[in-house]
Amino acid sequence: MIIGIDMGHPLRGGGTGAVGIRKETDCNREVGKKVIAKLQAAGHTVINCTTDYAETQAQGLKDRIKLANAQHLDLFVSIHFNSGGGHGTEVFTWSGKEFKEAKEVLNSICSLGYRNRGIKNGSNLCVIRHSKAKAMLIECSFIDSSEDMNRYNSEDLASAIAKGIVGQALSTSTIKATKPNSKDKYTVDYCLEFQKWYNNITQTKAPLREDNIYGSATEKALQTIANIIREF
Repeated sequence: MIIGIDMGHPLRGGGTGAVGIRKETDCNREVGKKVIAKLQAAGHTVINCTTDYAETQAQGLKDRIKLANAQHLDLFVSIHFNSGGGHGTEVFTWSGKEFKEAKEVLNSICSLGYRNRGIKNGSNLCVIRHSKAKAMLIECSFIDSSEDMNRYNSEDLASAIAKGIVGQALSTSTIKATKPNSKDKYTVDYCLEFQKWYNNITQTKAPLREDNIYGSATEKALQTIANIIREF
């Protein structure tokens, strides 16, 4: 799948999101970065549609939709946290349509103990209304609810969202090295799968040779991905 992930509001400028027990922008990114890592580790192409600065809220929305619509996405997902005195999880779609991924994400998050507030009509929301791809906006929980924030765990939420999107539990550790079989060539579990996945997501002018051999180029590529995942 080709999936667009929008981690909610910009960090600076206009429309920076809700503030309660925690800042929405912080939680959006804590969860969103882990969702991206899990989807990428499972072989999906992920487009980060997040913007960190916007002069106005309207500009921020326009920029995020522009990033999403520049791609041929199978699904666009906007990650948010709610505010206003309630608690629980809700998902917005066009006309409140209960398509598979929206239902699975909602049920997966609510299995963590959050109140199920349902799938709602998000036709008036910019990222839903203007997305060319099938889209959903997730309000993971309420940023001003002590009940929700006491339950908050970015890893659990990211796992629930990723599982809902693709229909299976995902982990960021899908590649495991085994002992070397020569001085400079090694076998690695899932080596060929990693080489194909890496070439697909990077589209580099110097792709890895898809030969299932863990040589220096594959080792360097794997280390690069591992460093990125650790930063999340």
